[in-house]
Amino acid sequence: MGYKTAFAEVMREYERDRDRARADLENKRQEVYKNFPRILTIENQLKSISIKLARSILINGGDIKALDRLRRESEALMAEKKQILADSRFGVDFLDAAYRCPVCRDTGFVGSTRCMCLKQRLIQKYYDCSNLSGVLEQENFSTFDLRCYSVNTTDSEEMTPRARMKGILKVCREFVDRFGNGDNLLFYGKPGLGKTFMCNCLAKEILDKGATVLYSTAPRLFKAVEAFRFNRQEAGDPETIEALTEVDLLIIDDLGAEISTLVTASELFNILNARLLENRSIIISTNLSPADFQNQYSERIVSRFSGHFKMLKFIGDDIRIKKKYGEKRAAGLGR
Repeated sequence: MGYKTAFAEVMREYERDRDRARADLENKRQEVYKNFPRILTIENQLKSISIKLARSILINGGDIKALDRLRRESEALMAEKKQILADSRFGVDFLDAAYRCPVCRDTGFVGSTRCMCLKQRLIQKYYDCSNLSGVLEQENFSTFDLRCYSVNTTDSEEMTPRARMKGILKVCREFVDRFGNGDNLLFYGKPGLGKTFMCNCLAKEILDKGATVLYSTAPRLFKAVEAFRFNRQEAGDPETIEALTEVDLLIIDDLGAEISTLVTASELFNILNARLLENRSIIISTNLSPADFQNQYSERIVSRFSGHFKMLKFIGDDIRIKKKYGEKRAAGLGR
C-alpha cells in the first residue's frame, strides 16, 4: 500500500466496521425479539408512525393536532421499549449500535469535517508507509540525550559538540513548527554523530502532524529508482516511486553512499528539482563534507544544496562507539 491508496484503504476499513456493527446489532435484535416479542411489535408500530408523520406533512402540510398525537404515541412507545430493556438482563443500551467511534458512527466524518479517529488512522497508515514504523518508538525527541555530546572543544572546532548540538536541536524544532513552508535541512559530518537519529526525530514529529513522510537510505532509493526506470524484475511499487516527489517530507539518509553513476546523478537532480519547485521539504544526511560535494555531484546539484538547504554540521566523537563502550563497561562493573 502507498500514500495515494492510504485514504481509500482507511475508508474501506470504516465500511467494514459499519458492516460489523450492523451485523452485530441485527444479532442482538433477534435475541431481544426472541425473549421480548413486544419490542418487535413496538418497533413496527414506530415505523408505521414515522410513515404517517411523513404523509401528514406532505399531504396536509402538517395538521398540528395530528402531528402532536403521533409524536406523543411515538414517545410513549419508545419509553415502553426503554423500560422493557432496562428491566431485562440486556440493559437499556443493548440495542445501540457498537461503533468503534461513536462520534462519527464509523464514517470518518462529522458533517464535512474529518473526525479525530480518521486523522489518527491516517497517521498510522502514514507511519506504515514511511519505512520507519518501528524505529520511531526508540528514536525521537523524547529519547534524544544531549549528554551523549562532549562539553570539551577540539582543536579544529571553536564550539563544543554539545553546544553545537543544542543549536542544531533548536533549528530542528523550528523546522517542525514551520513545517509546510518548504524548509530543507542537510546534516553533514563524520559517521556516528546522530544524523540518522535526528532524521528519525523529525520524521516522527511530522508524521504526528498528520503529514506524509518517506524515509530511504540513498543506496536503497537509487537502486529502486533505477530498477523502476529500466523495468527490472525487482522494481518496486510505482506509487512509492511517485511518492519521492509527492510526499510532504522526503528524508534521504546517507547520501554519498550510493554507487555514483550518470543515472543516479540525474535522478537525484530530478528529485531535488521537482520537490523544490513544489515547495516540498527534504532532509538529507551525509558523511560527506561540503568540499566533497564538489567532487561527487554536478554543479547544479551542489548549487541546490547551497541555495535551498540549511546546512548543519555535526561534530564530536562517534556516539555509537561511546555507547557500546559504556555498555560493556557497565556490564563489567556489574559482575
